[in-house]
Amino acid sequence: MKLGILNETVILIDTDFLNERINHNLTFYQKLYPKKNFEKIKLADLLYKFAINARVEEAGHNVDILFAYTLDNSILTHCDPDNVFNFIDVKQVQMETDKGTFIIRSFFGDEDETCSEHFVIMLMKVINSPSVSRIIMVADNSDLNSELEILNEQNERSLFMLKKYHDSEIEVPIKYVNIDYPIAYALGLRKYEL
Repeated sequence: MKLGILNETVILIDTDFLNERINHNLTFYQKLYPKKNFEKIKLADLLYKFAINARVEEAGHNVDILFAYTLDNSILTHCDPDNVFNFIDVKQVQMETDKGTFIIRSFFGDEDETCSEHFVIMLMKVINSPSVSRIIMVADNSDLNSELEILNEQNERSLFMLKKYHDSEIEVPIKYVNIDYPIAYALGLRKYEL
């Protein structure tokens, strides 16, 4: 797997984790508001909300958004579009925003890798890219703790996470935002409904 030349800011997404949080939020809010119709999440809107929450300000520059997934689970829950396989490297999907031009790509893991393991492998490749100065992770698993600890000690890159607030598996102190908020807003909820 070659990620190619990366831009200064990279948003790296663990697809299994994102699916788990979308399912959690959708189930919770459907029970809380049984009469509300929850339309599919517009993936472009969700990615934009991730960028806002991570305080991405790269107008006029490119931002890499990389999905880590496994071939047996390339579908994003309740999203449109929903198949991250469609973002394979050769397609170079781009999205123009006031926060920067998002270059959206996806990379699948080997047959014997979990999505979390594949995410960590991709993270190591991003870390080893000399052009990257800011890494934003959409993930929450214990496999990341040792890598995050090393990255914090090196203090060479800006790190940020969108992760769980309660029951987080991340033990390393890191700047983060609760991932449930951008998902809830992407589901169409208003601030007073959260």
